[in-house]
Amino acid sequence: MAGVSAKIVAKLLGVHEVTVWTMTKRGALPAPVKIGGNTRWNVGALRKLLTGAA
Repeated sequence: MAGVSAKIVAKLLGVHEVTVWTMTKRGALPAPVKIGGNTRWNVGALRKLLTGAA
């Protein structure tokens, strides 16, 4: 699984990192996973969301 950080997700969406976490809590973004102690969002899931294919 390719994963990206909250910082990258924020840049993709044009929002602040805190907003990424808020959107995740509200279910507007897919849940992240922990990989080696780092929190990452699945690139494929984000791509589907951003292209409207979700």
